[in-house]
Parts: sequence; C-alpha cells; structure tokens
Amino acid sequence: MELVKYFIYPNTYRDSVALMQINKIITSSKGITEAFVGMGTDYNKEILERQNLLSPPLKEVTPYDLIMVIKGEKEEDIDGAQASAIAFLSNRESTDAEEYLPVSQEAALKVLPEANLVLISTPGDYAAWEGEKALNYNMNVMMFSDNVLLKDEIRLKEKARRKGILFMGPDCGTAIISGVPLGFANVIPRGNIGIVAASGTGLQEVSSLIATLGGGISQGIGTGGRDLSLEVGAVTMLMGMEALAEDRETEVLVLLSKPPAKNIMSKVLSLAKKIPLPVVINFIGFTRDSYREDNLYFEPTFKHTALRALSLAYDKDYEGLKEQLPKPLLPAFRKRRSDKVYLRGLYSGGSLCSEAIVLLNNYLGEIYSNVHISGCTLPLSPPYESIKHTILDLGDDYFTRGRPHPMIDFSLRCKLLWEEAQQLEVGVILLDVVLGYGAAPEPAEELKDVLSTISTLPSPPYVIISLCGTEEDPQKFSIQKEKLEDMGALVCNSNVDAVELAAQIVLTLREN
Repeated sequence: MELVKYFIYPNTYRDSVALMQINKIITSSKGITEAFVGMGTDYNKEILERQNLLSPPLKEVTPYDLIMVIKGEKEEDIDGAQASAIAFLSNRESTDAEEYLPVSQEAALKVLPEANLVLISTPGDYAAWEGEKALNYNMNVMMFSDNVLLKDEIRLKEKARRKGILFMGPDCGTAIISGVPLGFANVIPRGNIGIVAASGTGLQEVSSLIATLGGGISQGIGTGGRDLSLEVGAVTMLMGMEALAEDRETEVLVLLSKPPAKNIMSKVLSLAKKIPLPVVINFIGFTRDSYREDNLYFEPTFKHTALRALSLAYDKDYEGLKEQLPKPLLPAFRKRRSDKVYLRGLYSGGSLCSEAIVLLNNYLGEIYSNVHISGCTLPLSPPYESIKHTILDLGDDYFTRGRPHPMIDFSLRCKLLWEEAQQLEVGVILLDVVLGYGAAPEPAEELKDVLSTISTLPSPPYVIISLCGTEEDPQKFSIQKEKLEDMGALVCNSNVDAVELAAQIVLTLREN
C-alpha cells in the first residue's frame, strides 16, 4: 500500500524552473511513485482535490506557500526524497549568494551601468512595482510575469510611451533583441525580417520557419497578449512598428496577433500602410486566405506568414518555399473502434492553440476550449474536462499560477495525455512541442514514458506533434523529431500541417 505525505513551507516562493527541478528530484528518488510540487494556488488545490490528495492543512495554504505532496512505498523513501529537495533548495540559495546575483535593480545597474533593458519575472503581484522602477530608471522593459492587473499594464505602457521607452508585456513570453533570445526563444540567425508580435509562440513558429528556410530576423519584439485590446490600445505594437520602420536592418515587417479590437485594428493597419516596407500580417482568425492590399500582405497561418516574409525579404519563389516544407502523408490506418471520432488538443503555446482552433473549426465545426474565439469555440466548465472535440491551452494563467509553464515541465501534460488516450471516443491527440531557450532540455525524453504506455493500449489514438524549433536550438530539431517518431508519434514541421493531418485522420475515422 502506498503512503502519502504532505509538506508545507509558508512564505516560500519559487519560480517555474525551481519548481520543475524540485519535482524531478523527488520523482527520481528511490521508491517514489508520484509527486506534486507547486505553490498553494486555488488551481493547484483543485488538482489535489481531484486526486483525493487535498488534506485539511493544504486547504489553508496561500499562493505564497510552497507545497509538496509525495507518494511512495515507504515512509523513509518519502522522507529521503523530501530531504533531497530541501538540500537542493539550500544549495541553490547558497550558490546564488556566492555568485552575487544582484537583489535589486539598483544593485544590478551598479554592476551593469550600460544596460538599457530589464527583464522582469517576479510573481504578478510584485511585477508592476518592478516595472515602475525600471521605467523610472529609463530602462526598456520585458515583463515575462503574468497575472498582472490590466489597469497596471495600461498605466505602465502609457508611462513608457511618454518616455519613448519600449515596454514589452506583461505576459511577454518571447523576444529576440539584437540577436539575443529572451524568455522562450529559439536560435535564429540575424537577417532583414523584423517581427512585432502579441503572440509568443507565434513569434517562435514564424522565426523558426524563417531560419529553417535560410532566412533570419533583425528584431523580434513581443508586446504581451493584451496589447491589442481596446483598453490597452496597441501601445507596444505601434511603438515597435515605428522603431522597425526606422531600423536600417529591417526590410520586411511582420505583425502577429489574435484579432485586435475593431478600432485598434484600424489604428494598426493605418500605421502599417504608411510604413515604407512590405508588411506581412497574421491576425489569427482574421482571414482564411492570402491576399494583398497596398503594401500589406495578409496571411492565414504562421507557416504562410513565414513563407511570405521570406519571399519578400530574399526575393525567393513563394511556391518553391512551400515545397521545402513538405506536408506529412496520411498514415496507414491501424484497426480502430468505429466510435473513436473525437480529437483532443493539449497545447503549451497559446498562439499555436488559437491557430489550431481556428483551423479545426473549418474542418470539424465548433471546438470546446478554455480559449474564447468568437464563432469557433464553446466554453468548458471546469476548464480541464474535455467534451467532444476539445483543445486546451495549458499555458493559460489558470494552469500556470504557482506551477511551471508546460513548455518547461511536461508533468501535467503527460498526465492529461494519458487520461485522454484512455478515452474510448478519442481517435487523435494533438500537441505542440516547442524547443529553444527556456523550454525543457529534452522534451522527447519527457514524453517517452507516456507515449510508450499509450502504444500498449488495444486501440491507441494517433498522437500528432507540431514541433517548433531550429537545428541550432539546444535540443536540436532533427534529434527531437527522430526520437518522437521512434516513439510512435506523427511529427510535423509546422502547426498548420499538424492540424490539417489531425483533421484528415478524424474525418477518415468518421467515415470508417
């Protein structure tokens, strides 16, 4: 019989990377069968309650408390794993102290007086305060932090605009500034394509495809997902466009976002028409077909956006570029139950998730999701229980409060992947795997156990993976692709190819 022990560390905040490392230390310890490590958020309590692991003391914890729940065969195994985790935390803190990591912006500026950009990745409750300090020092800001109040974002961006300072975020997951990757970003050569994106994984997908086909980017400016909302007014998007229009290295401009508010769309397009450069635009769901208007090129997917930008920037044949990214072939069908007709999606990238929803809506009709896209999605309640065709964005704030982001830590996604694979009605499971800095160092290894287990099912679903990254990334694109294919997954070079393959299979299963 398995034992369960609970550990609570009040007022002990740890970031996503530390939480992932602690979890790995515990789960790899002798005799440990399962572990949960996270902050005491409401969502994490819900997870524990669904697993019948929410003990009375855990109900009282706060989002600032670190919690560990460890299952094991023997009490001494559990205690040993917990001791190893605490030793890691203590060693990490002492190492940090020895390396002298500045504990404030003031101290950092004394070490690097020439710096002109601050990357902020503190809990959302404190991020606005740090952002205010950075602007007072006349520093550009990339705010990786999420869960920042909308009113604070508006105030900070307006202050930045008045000062002529770029404020990227909050919830800005990706940027590539002067060749330096920030947050979740890939290894991309320098080139003449500039990108401004209210879309982190959109920026990663487009820049990676550009790199794969021999191009490069000048700058990749992230804005944060709410920038093009009516309330915020596209402050960072507009400033980024103006900056790249004056940048000598930028010859083609790319704009990425979910559909902006109508009035904001008009402001962005009005400025884009005045820029003396070709501008390639992908507002997810805004258009289904490629078309041109003045100097503007509207494209329906991230893949098409990358191809169009490359053809304009390097005078390459658009159709010829398509041929360099061949679409995967429909697989030979194994024996399937006739009722395995539904698709489930487990995405770590919000923009890739939104693109998948819009595309799948064209093939399969309305999709259930925790992402709202007008005319495409139906709501889930609670947001983690699948119904018919369901696509989840596991990088949404709901899932990441007090937990590592799913690009870093695959544990939640692997759990859901196994649960969905056992559902008799599920024929296809679609997911993204994003490479690059900040992402899991060995994503294929993270999925190895669950994919192997799924393959033993009497009638397993097809697992289709959209792989985003480059050969120069630390994980190396070709190595990850080969490993994932050896595990039985169908791996595609772009999200649109993965989605179209998934839709083909589902429609074929319906006919059988």
